[in-house]
Amino acid sequence: RRSRALTLHHPKPATNRGKLVVVFSPKGGSGTTTIATNLAVALRQMGVGQVALVDCSLQFGNVGVQLNIWSKYTIHDLLPRVDEIDDTMLAPVLQQHTSGIQVLLAPGTPEVAGEIGVDDLNTVLDRLLERYSYVVVDTWSFLDDVAAALLRRADEVLVVTTPEVPSLRNMKQFLEYVRQQALVEGRLTLVLNRFPSVDSISLEDVQQHLRHQVG
Repeated sequence: RRSRALTLHHPKPATNRGKLVVVFSPKGGSGTTTIATNLAVALRQMGVGQVALVDCSLQFGNVGVQLNIWSKYTIHDLLPRVDEIDDTMLAPVLQQHTSGIQVLLAPGTPEVAGEIGVDDLNTVLDRLLERYSYVVVDTWSFLDDVAAALLRRADEVLVVTTPEVPSLRNMKQFLEYVRQQALVEGRLTLVLNRFPSVDSISLEDVQQHLRHQVG
């Protein structure tokens, strides 16, 4: 099964600063890691420039598993000197994938995730956006301070759902919350993964229920 076709509508900004694309789902198991990794690789293959993929599912990130990448260095290793990040510091921490993208892995143990705050993460992303045309960020399904900060500063947010009742229920609540809180300032695109569904839920039913276009 597949996801609905997705097109990024924004070209790279005229400045040298890259674009931040955040992939989020209000329900675990919806396939955000698959969408994020595939998107990063596709952008690189499209020749848009250099692409970085950041695993911000800080407790239980699976980007490394998805891409068959392992390293003893993770985003956590940048924290001790986060205000001094330069190319020399980034070189051993960013991992090269065979597709040409650079990958920043999540911490190896869940307890370390709590040491990564919003300010530190924003600094890391700032340094990457200075160096890459696109920075794609995979997240977890919990809407904590870190996830909210990522959604708020993103140029493009891809919100992933699947055509099953529990996932659609969570998505509807999320979209209503986003509207009320003005949480997403960039473009929000709804991605319907694993479609068509075994429950025979149609695309029209999904869009009518969510009051939002897909793709």
